Amino acid sequence: MLNITGKTKLVFSTLIKLILAVVISCVVMFSMLFVLYKPTYEVKLGGETLGYVSDRADVQKQINDFVENGDKENVGYVILKEEPTYEFSFVKKDTYMNDTEIVAKVIDTCEVYYRVYGVNIDDEEKFVVDTVKEAQEIADKINEEQKDYQKKSTVEISEKFVQEYALPEDIEVAVNDINKTLKENNDEYVKSQVKKVTTAYSSYSSASSYTIPEEILLAMQTENGSLNFSHPLNATGVITSRYGLRSRNNHKGIDIGAPTGTPIYAAEDGIVTYSGWYYGYGYLIKVQHANGYETYYGHCSKLACNAGDTVSKGTLIGYVGSTGNSTGPHLHFEVRVNGTNYNPEPFIY
Repeated sequence: MLNITGKTKLVFSTLIKLILAVVISCVVMFSMLFVLYKPTYEVKLGGETLGYVSDRADVQKQINDFVENGDKENVGYVILKEEPTYEFSFVKKDTYMNDTEIVAKVIDTCEVYYRVYGVNIDDEEKFVVDTVKEAQEIADKINEEQKDYQKKSTVEISEKFVQEYALPEDIEVAVNDINKTLKENNDEYVKSQVKKVTTAYSSYSSASSYTIPEEILLAMQTENGSLNFSHPLNATGVITSRYGLRSRNNHKGIDIGAPTGTPIYAAEDGIVTYSGWYYGYGYLIKVQHANGYETYYGHCSKLACNAGDTVSKGTLIGYVGSTGNSTGPHLHFEVRVNGTNYNPEPFIY
């Protein structure tokens, strides 16, 4: 049987009292700690304290959401230069918890790039808009406005990422300003072309025609011998539109594509019956040949003959252009026999 002496009892009693005192002290201390202080996270960015937050997970989630989605629909991407750090700590109960302000401070350090779409006229950016749909609608309006212009501008849409941009105060006004400028440019171009043509034709009759006397016409119609037409461009150029039915009309001749200024030659001997402007043909030359044959040379840029001139096969009579109803420089060439159109290809190829 264990014999506990009075001295031992005293030691045990003292030890128990000491343990109880420590426990009570700890309880009191922690009670005071939680009464006067609260657990929180100190947020630092680049070593600088931004403040304290109570919910670390929520703060970080808000930051991650911004980096992923930005603050607008057209945000392309966001660069977070430095991640914030969090340190657990106790602070006084009255310490201000500024979660929203800290999220805003972190976001302010981000580089935000917005996706915008530029409306470019002849490679010059006029303004930007938020969506490609809006940019396309604007481009379509501008192209519709200039569809009948002789001088058309190229309208393009470009995508780019920028940190800052400004939208037009009024899109409609901005588009109207562009259309006004394009119309002025087209009007100036038309005037310059008219002036150029007028100067080039100063020595020729404007829109002049010539009626062949009946006796000469009769002699030509009953002339013996066959005709042998030559290529009006000396076999240069390529056929860009053939004779006959096409999507919008019945093509009465062939179109031979060639650069503006390419010489045009009479396909056979004959008499020039028309040399001037003729509606959709632009500047037109008509040559009457023997046996009722007639050739047309349309969309000329310059005329080199007068109505009434007698020309030989191979005589220079004009130059290729894009006047009248034309989409580009070419020679519109027709062959008619007693007023009826025939496919010109077999005659010159």
